[in-house]
Amino acid sequence: MPRTADHLSPGQLEALRLVANGLTSLEAGRVLGVSEQAVHLRLKSAARTLGARNRVHAVVVAARLGLIDLNDSRISVRPKGQAA
Repeated sequence: MPRTADHLSPGQLEALRLVANGLTSLEAGRVLGVSEQAVHLRLKSAARTLGARNRVHAVVVAARLGLIDLNDSRISVRPKGQAA
């Protein structure tokens, strides 16, 4: 049985928010100052906590629970090679 959303860490929520905004694990890691592997682990743990099958499902569940806002555009995603 999935645990409640209050079992998610701030790092897990931030990783979910970043990938929901289109960032890869590598890009999210750069934003968070952690490795790509650390982001993978945060997403995997969040998915398990939410009872989700994968990272996409975890984002959907988190959004449905009101944990992340899919309209949050604080992170802009640029095509590769495009300068800030």
